[in-house]
Amino acid sequence: MKHAIHAIRTFLSDIRYMAQHSKLNRIIDFIEKELPIIYSEMVKGQQRIEELESRIRELESERND
Repeated sequence: MKHAIHAIRTFLSDIRYMAQHSKLNRIIDFIEKELPIIYSEMVKGQQRIEELESRIRELESERND
């Protein structure tokens, strides 16, 4: 997921270059500032998905027994 953050930052940098002197720069600043929080939430979400998938496999296994 760290690659995703790098890709997002690169994308935002490209947008900033194209949108020089516009209100978009303030939006981009906000997104860049929030990236660590976004990343943290993505990791938590991925962990939760893995937990749920594991639980589903357990339940399916119990059902098949």
